Amino acid sequence: MPNRQSAKENAKATRTIFAQRSLKPEEALREWNRTRESLGSADAVERLVLNACRRLNLPIGPLGGATGCWELDLTRLEDNRQALNERLRSHDLGGKLRLSFRPPTRDGSQQQSSQQQGCQLLSRSHPLVVELADFIAERALSGLEPELAARASVIRTKAVSKRTQVLVLRLRHQLHQSRWTGSQYEALPDLLVEECLTARVNGDGVEPLDGAAALELLEAPASGNIDPGQRQQWLQEAVAEIEALQPALAALAERRADLAEEDHRRVREASLRSGESLRMRFRCEPSLPVDVIGLIVLLPAPVL
Repeated sequence: MPNRQSAKENAKATRTIFAQRSLKPEEALREWNRTRESLGSADAVERLVLNACRRLNLPIGPLGGATGCWELDLTRLEDNRQALNERLRSHDLGGKLRLSFRPPTRDGSQQQSSQQQGCQLLSRSHPLVVELADFIAERALSGLEPELAARASVIRTKAVSKRTQVLVLRLRHQLHQSRWTGSQYEALPDLLVEECLTARVNGDGVEPLDGAAALELLEAPASGNIDPGQRQQWLQEAVAEIEALQPALAALAERRADLAEEDHRRVREASLRSGESLRMRFRCEPSLPVDVIGLIVLLPAPVL
């Protein structure tokens, strides 16, 4: 009888603990949406893979019918891409691959579902996506193959009505944290927070852009050619202006560090039991100067 009573008390205590740790749906949904936005959607993965294959001259195309499957021929990888080939083969990726960017829909036909069974579903963390992104970024940032992904460009487009300068920034922050031990705060290992951000230059300031607004400018279609001499002049002027933007970039980094600190604290507090207090301290500081890893100058197309 005592054992049975003890078991009932333990079960009751367990239910109480989980009830105290319950999350509010609106808070969980907000964090879930933020996570999805930072990780990228299926559209972003598809866009990256197709653009990367086009730049690497890799044949890729949809299979016949509305199957949602694509075929990628890695046997056509050029000889000078040996490093990429070895990285892909380390993940058993070679030959002709059947890929899908989206899982079968619930209301999809049985035929479509069966045809997708032989396709690898690509997510942001899939080895193919990771290796293609890393290879192109490394070659572009190192300057070995800037034509794969230009870090600077000038585009004449109908997407803007005046000269617009867009920066791609890499921000790094150090998150310092300490924990209360009962008598004092004990320092814990620092955490590195890193993010990539797109910003538009407004005079002597910079304005961060959200995903949709950034994508609209980064993928603005060209409406005409620009003379190489003019392109060089526009880029030289834009690069020279970056120095004057350093105070604005530092202020932006400070604001983003504050947001990272708030996010970290909020997630920590959400894991506490009801009535508990967070016995930790956080301080997030940016690592300056901000890295400008991309520069695009958009010029308005002439009105005819």
